[in-house]
Amino acid sequence: MYPQMRFGGRIECASVEKHRPRGDSPASGPLAAGCEASGRHRSRAALLFSGGVDAFASLIAHLDERPELVTLHGADIGLSDTEGWERVRSHTEQTARRYGLGSRFVHTNFRTFIDERALNALVRDSGEKYWYGFQSGIGIIGHYTPIAWAAGTELLYIASSVNAADNGSEPCASDLTIDGQVRFCGCRVIHDGYEFTRQDKVRRIVEYSRASGTAVNLRVCWISTGGGNCCRCEKCYRTMFELFAEGADPRDYGLRYTKRDISRSEIRLRTDRAFYDPYYWPGLRDCLFSNPAAVVPEGAAWLERCDLTRRPKTPRFVLYGLFRHIGRKLRRIAQRLGIR
Repeated sequence: MYPQMRFGGRIECASVEKHRPRGDSPASGPLAAGCEASGRHRSRAALLFSGGVDAFASLIAHLDERPELVTLHGADIGLSDTEGWERVRSHTEQTARRYGLGSRFVHTNFRTFIDERALNALVRDSGEKYWYGFQSGIGIIGHYTPIAWAAGTELLYIASSVNAADNGSEPCASDLTIDGQVRFCGCRVIHDGYEFTRQDKVRRIVEYSRASGTAVNLRVCWISTGGGNCCRCEKCYRTMFELFAEGADPRDYGLRYTKRDISRSEIRLRTDRAFYDPYYWPGLRDCLFSNPAAVVPEGAAWLERCDLTRRPKTPRFVLYGLFRHIGRKLRRIAQRLGIR
């Protein structure tokens, strides 16, 4: 993934210990400090569940296996965000009850016991942040090791973030070549949904929801405190437009946007260099304006004309966005004063 970087050192194993899984009921109670279980359901499979598009697509694909849902507190919801965690926990529990599944929760400081800023600097040459490019996949998977031993789980699903069509062009710590090679305590890890693009997954979720009459409440936001969707960050905007591209209303999937949120999308995408992701947006735009069933919301027609082949040049587009914003303000003031 990172041929431009040099990886030194080696791993030496002094001894190998074999542990057979104990195989207790997944609902037998806390296994260790920081782990909780709920529900009275025994399963041979488990799914690492964040509540987002990837996780829900994997859940729908493997419902017949009745996997236990496992959610981490400390991954995208900070340990100090008590209100946010209660909402996330409730979301996982409600999802588990809806499908008759068990659920388990792990409280972890794996994002904070390290100096992530220093590690970002250390891997700067990779072009990725430490969390996304080096820690995420195996860092999340590792939390399930003691649970697998105690519960006797045979399969652990972790939903893919990138897909086969990328052909390695999008380096990510959670990858088929890494996650799919992990084994522990009689349990093997499956990097699930690698053959599908994110838009494919959104389409499958929408089709499932319509066919089954079951509401799917997505939780995609990484920056909002309180465990909800802010409908103003790149991830929320992208998910909203992906749902629009499938002819769905994002409000039916947990993204309660306003008209103002949609109108702001142009400024954010045109002016914020860090906001625009060339990995997702060009294909998303093509789907939105080529799918006959798509719904293009009011205030989003600009996306069809926008050049998404490169990141915006921040200084020029910042001025563009600023003047456009000032122009809108002046028009509103003029309307209130009755000036044409």
